[in-house]
Amino acid sequence: MRTLGVTIDVVIALVIVLAFAIKFYGFQTYVAQWLASYMSDELKAKIKIERIEIDLFKRVELKGLLVKDLRGDTILYAPSMKCMLQNYSLRKRHIQLNDITLAGPRIKLARYKGEKDLNFQFIADYFDDGKKDPKKEKHPWKITCSRVKVRSANFSMDDYNKAHSDFGVDFDHLGLFPFNVNLSEFKNHGDTTSLMIRNLSFHEQSGFVLDTLNSKLKITPTSLTFSPLRMTTPYSSIKSPYLVFAFNTFDDFDDFEEKVNMSSFISETALHLGDLSYFAHELRNSDQTIFMNGKFEGTVDDFQATGFTFAYTPNTLIKGDFHVKDITHIKKAWFDLDIKKLKASQSDLARFRVPPYDAGAYLELPGEVRNLGDIDYTGTFQGTLEDFKTSGNLLCSIGSATTDIAYKVNPNTDQYAVTGHVNMRDFNVGILLDDNSLGRMTSSIELTATGRDFKKTMNVNVEADVQSLELNGYAYHNTVVKGKIRNETFIGSFKIRDENIAMDYEGYFDYGRRINGKMVPVYDFTATINNAYLTRLNFGNRDESAKISFEIRTTGEGINPDDLRGTVNIRDIVFVEKGVNYDFKNLRIKAEELTDSTKKLSVKSEVATLNVEGNFNFKELPNVFVSILSKAVPSLFDNRVVKVKSYEKFEYKLEIHDFTKIQKLFIPELELSKNIVFEGRFDSRQDIFKFQGKNIARLKYGDQYMEDLRI
Repeated sequence: MRTLGVTIDVVIALVIVLAFAIKFYGFQTYVAQWLASYMSDELKAKIKIERIEIDLFKRVELKGLLVKDLRGDTILYAPSMKCMLQNYSLRKRHIQLNDITLAGPRIKLARYKGEKDLNFQFIADYFDDGKKDPKKEKHPWKITCSRVKVRSANFSMDDYNKAHSDFGVDFDHLGLFPFNVNLSEFKNHGDTTSLMIRNLSFHEQSGFVLDTLNSKLKITPTSLTFSPLRMTTPYSSIKSPYLVFAFNTFDDFDDFEEKVNMSSFISETALHLGDLSYFAHELRNSDQTIFMNGKFEGTVDDFQATGFTFAYTPNTLIKGDFHVKDITHIKKAWFDLDIKKLKASQSDLARFRVPPYDAGAYLELPGEVRNLGDIDYTGTFQGTLEDFKTSGNLLCSIGSATTDIAYKVNPNTDQYAVTGHVNMRDFNVGILLDDNSLGRMTSSIELTATGRDFKKTMNVNVEADVQSLELNGYAYHNTVVKGKIRNETFIGSFKIRDENIAMDYEGYFDYGRRINGKMVPVYDFTATINNAYLTRLNFGNRDESAKISFEIRTTGEGINPDDLRGTVNIRDIVFVEKGVNYDFKNLRIKAEELTDSTKKLSVKSEVATLNVEGNFNFKELPNVFVSILSKAVPSLFDNRVVKVKSYEKFEYKLEIHDFTKIQKLFIPELELSKNIVFEGRFDSRQDIFKFQGKNIARLKYGDQYMEDLRI
């Protein structure tokens, strides 16, 4: 018993001596050197510890810790590494640490050229707790830790087998400074490691900045799982109950857009495309933010989003189920979209930047799309932006429509092809086509179209049932159109069965052909018009009962009188006003260009016959005849001669057969006898006027009249 007592006393004394000894600098230095030498021998690499501060069995602080790899390059240099002891066993060679705190460490991982493993692999192998070589006499030390804190670390990892990337986060050449993180809850099971990450932050050498990341992380050789995830950058905020990156090897991060598969439910997330560009380089220099919510699965270049919302602003967003491929190459990106809601603000779209972002390029839409104004849409879309099929319901600033359309652009010619069906309701086609004469339309349209734009190169086959179309301020109802539009030429037929007009048309009408340097319409058509109420249709301001019926057959060019060429035959002209019928029978107009400076106009009807030949302006002709009349009968114009504005030189002959109907309808003050003839010559530049009047049995204007007048 006495011997046992002495032994216990000795042990206690040794412990007391050790407790005092370890507080002395010399002893601490000795222990540091011994431990560094021991680990250097064990690892066959240089380990150096400048000093150890030990609070007996509670705290150990290593100062000036240096760990080099097998090539003599630094893996770790830590000015201070504090360890809180939780448990240890010298016999089992096991140390369990509660906390490790690294302050200002330099961590340098590398995979040298021609090698497979990183430069710290020999350390991992040493502490591997797997099956050991049975020939070994002793086990290596096993060190475990509950928590790790890293403050202001400088971390790098380089694979010298790989070239450097000129932009973005290069997973083969990482550089993080300052790097801060709290790690805890470490667990290992086979090749799976899990841990809790709190307050992870860093600046990556590419420029990418992570303000904070909090998550539980599970690492396997083929996946990284964050659950839940909270992450912020200076421009982005990401929230998700889970985010999984799946891959074959970590090398797949070199081709992140195509090889790393992601799975997540994203909630209340704002993703700045500039942040994403560090991983998807095609987005470089983008400064736009996309707001997201919903389930996401796939790679950046091939993903599916379910119940998802992408929002650029509250007024420009899309909600639905989406499958998208090649989104980083927007011109060839492929979309399969079930759109529950799409809103687009034209002002937002005008500010939306597109690649290449460094060129300052913005989204350019056709003028007709811009004219739609703000858009609300539900439907489906499948294809690329230049080759797609879509159907749905459109509500926009200029009306509403339901569509079932296929659209394709030929990349070699830039020509589009459109086929499908469109139902429009109160749709302002005037705004759509920049045509002030047109207004709102309600219609059902079947069409096929090709061209480069909707006006100049358009080739369209169309069948339309137009319930309503505003033209010149009047809404025409019950119109059926069938025909073709070729480069602004309509070839076909239409019927109108409106309460204020019945019309049948067949032929062609070219809206703009260049003739002698001018754009003039060219036409060849037949039309029958019955009971066209002119005032109600906004043609003139006569009594509301005024209506006209006739049949017209015309071939020619020009609507402006000065450009008019061709023949117009109008038959069975009947004008009705206030119950009185005026039968004008037939009217024939022929306009010819005889030479570059000589024209001929012929008008023949039961009212009058007119022939004019020479250099004259059609538009000025009425003023010319007023001028002639003012010279012939000055008393009708208060002895004032009416001047002609342009140069006119021509011969003329006007035969008035029966002026009675014209008088009653338009000039009741003027009364002319039948078969009057006016003829002569006019030269405005030479001030030559020759005028001869024949068979003027009676000419009366108001209270003034003349009989048997010869001029």
